[in-house]
Amino acid sequence: MNYIRTHSGRKFFTTPTPDQVDLEDIATALSRVPRFGGHSFQKYSVAAHSLHVSFLVPKHLQLQALFHDASEAYISDIPSPFKALMPDYKKIEDGIMRAVAGKFGFDWPKDPIVKTADSAALYMERDGLFILAQWLDNEVIPYVKPPVDLRWDFNRWSVMQPEDLACQFYSRANHLLKNDH
Repeated sequence: MNYIRTHSGRKFFTTPTPDQVDLEDIATALSRVPRFGGHSFQKYSVAAHSLHVSFLVPKHLQLQALFHDASEAYISDIPSPFKALMPDYKKIEDGIMRAVAGKFGFDWPKDPIVKTADSAALYMERDGLFILAQWLDNEVIPYVKPPVDLRWDFNRWSVMQPEDLACQFYSRANHLLKNDH
């Protein structure tokens, strides 16, 4: 079998086309996929991360930023050190992202500004979500939680149930699609 069944009941093949991509499937799945392999001290999903990144870029790149990890709706999130050990992962991810970009009408590969925002979000999230320990040069150094005004407010999305977060993602995508086209 060379496909998976999605939330909507669609067949999503290992070599996908834009017509197999569905916004509801992406929003639902990403709201359930945890970042950091599920090891943060607060629940935090790929959908929350994607929303975060979409607010860090200029308006013309917000749609691409929102969908920059959409492939993870179909192949899940794998922490970067392990992803680097999977030579075909990038090829699979790129094929999915080309189908997603074709469906929603944004450029792929990722714009350098989106890539920078993605990295910035990673650092903000890592520091904000791992509030009991800071990872530096493979050492765990305990520290006190920084004041709220010095961190991104993760409670905005981390306290939401997956269904509510999926609705936030879906609404943001529809807003951006309506205003971009």
